[in-house]
Amino acid sequence: MKNKKFIQGIILGVVITAIIFLSFGNMNSFGFFESFKVKNKMDTIYNTLDQKYVDEIDKKDVIDGIYKGMAYGIGDIYTTYLNEDEYQEFLESSQGLFDGIGLEITVNENNNLVIVGIMENGPSYNSGIMVGDIILKVDGQDIQGLTINDVVKSLKGEKGTHVNVTVLRPEENKEYTFDIVRNEVKIDTIEKGLFDNIGYIRIIKFGKDTYDDFVKAYNELRNECEGLIIDVRDNPGGLFDASDNIADFLLPEGLTVYTVDKNGTREDFYSDKNCIDIPFCMLVNENSASASEILAGAVSDTDAAKLIGKKTYGKGLVQGIFDLNDGTALKITIQKYYTPSGVCIQGKGIIPDYEVENPVGADFCTEEDYQFQKALEVIKSEI
Repeated sequence: MKNKKFIQGIILGVVITAIIFLSFGNMNSFGFFESFKVKNKMDTIYNTLDQKYVDEIDKKDVIDGIYKGMAYGIGDIYTTYLNEDEYQEFLESSQGLFDGIGLEITVNENNNLVIVGIMENGPSYNSGIMVGDIILKVDGQDIQGLTINDVVKSLKGEKGTHVNVTVLRPEENKEYTFDIVRNEVKIDTIEKGLFDNIGYIRIIKFGKDTYDDFVKAYNELRNECEGLIIDVRDNPGGLFDASDNIADFLLPEGLTVYTVDKNGTREDFYSDKNCIDIPFCMLVNENSASASEILAGAVSDTDAAKLIGKKTYGKGLVQGIFDLNDGTALKITIQKYYTPSGVCIQGKGIIPDYEVENPVGADFCTEEDYQFQKALEVIKSEI
């Protein structure tokens, strides 16, 4: 299995966070703008820009900037305003579904957009398009000068619609054009494998279907394995519930995590007495964040398994998504979370039981993946 360090063109704006979806509801207005006469100043600033700025002004961009500025002024990098495009991309990433053609693309050293992955469940899989192809045109439009975001948007579209993709195949120095019908594409967040009698499940991120897919992967491996390695390296987080549900599935009865909001209100989360019946360990690294750390913290604090790798990112905050009912949303830090022993790992991270450094660029689950090799050693000793 490869350590995929490319930009996934179909999964933009990956969120390093634990997310809870909440209703915006009816919140009281405090007359902020009236009290501080902000509106008049905003009008003055805009009118001055409109009259003096050398080029045309996009009013929508200015308005989005105002909203983003309000969230930015809080001083928390995880609290932000999501415009329509950003919110849609966020929902697709969280829910694991989007309408498109299932290509993963990145920008190479020559500034070309190169196809680095083709989803097996996607419309492009049997189209003839190949990994390594360089995208030249979409629907006949030359993409030179466009950003990767612009190209991704043009590849997405309503299920059942067609898109023509023209590529250059470098080894043949030949252009090909493919007519591909867009369809619903599922973003896989689970990878599994079997190494002799040791099962392996990698959680890429925590999405809407991650828990169900994790349980399915475990059940498929269970009859063939005597131990399990769970890998959350390079996992930036995702949905709080998905992480908590997997903790419940893995661990015996007890506290797994608790949260505290600005009013000091504490909410506890527990696992029941049902748990897996084979030894397991968990791989973590410096890019294992938030929801990954919720799971790692529960595993570590309950002495259920050993952690192997590098100290985790250190993100102990939970965000809520507040839909603003116009296609946009606010992502707001609403809680801090604590491991069962009462530690908020914000800015601290979790130190593994076995600290192992990997060579730069080492692919996951290979001989050069020293962290994985150590995990195999640890699990074999516990069987």
